[in-house]
Amino acid sequence: MASSLVRKSHPKINHAETEDEITKEEEEESFCYAIQLVSSYALSISLQSAIELGVFEIITREGPGAKLSSSEIAAKIGTKNSEAPMMMDRILRLLASHSVLHCSLVAANEDENGASDF
Repeated sequence: MASSLVRKSHPKINHAETEDEITKEEEEESFCYAIQLVSSYALSISLQSAIELGVFEIITREGPGAKLSSSEIAAKIGTKNSEAPMMMDRILRLLASHSVLHCSLVAANEDENGASDF
């Protein structure tokens, strides 16, 4: 028995014959839906990466109310990659934007000369 694939139409993706038939609103809606589909992949990969790297275990070990920076988490993972804190920050920001984690700003420590510790 041969299988066949049939292209199904989705209401949010336009299949108009000519560009004249597509309104600006329909085009924007289709574009937004396409971006949503693409970004859902990024969430999935970021969540998988955080699990595989042990990010949630690192945060849990610090206890409730602990505030860890992306640099601190990257250091606890034990990587030697100098780009790791930046990459970890991107993953954490994406997870926080989807309410998987909570993000808060903490004032930088200042020394007696008023210089900030980053």
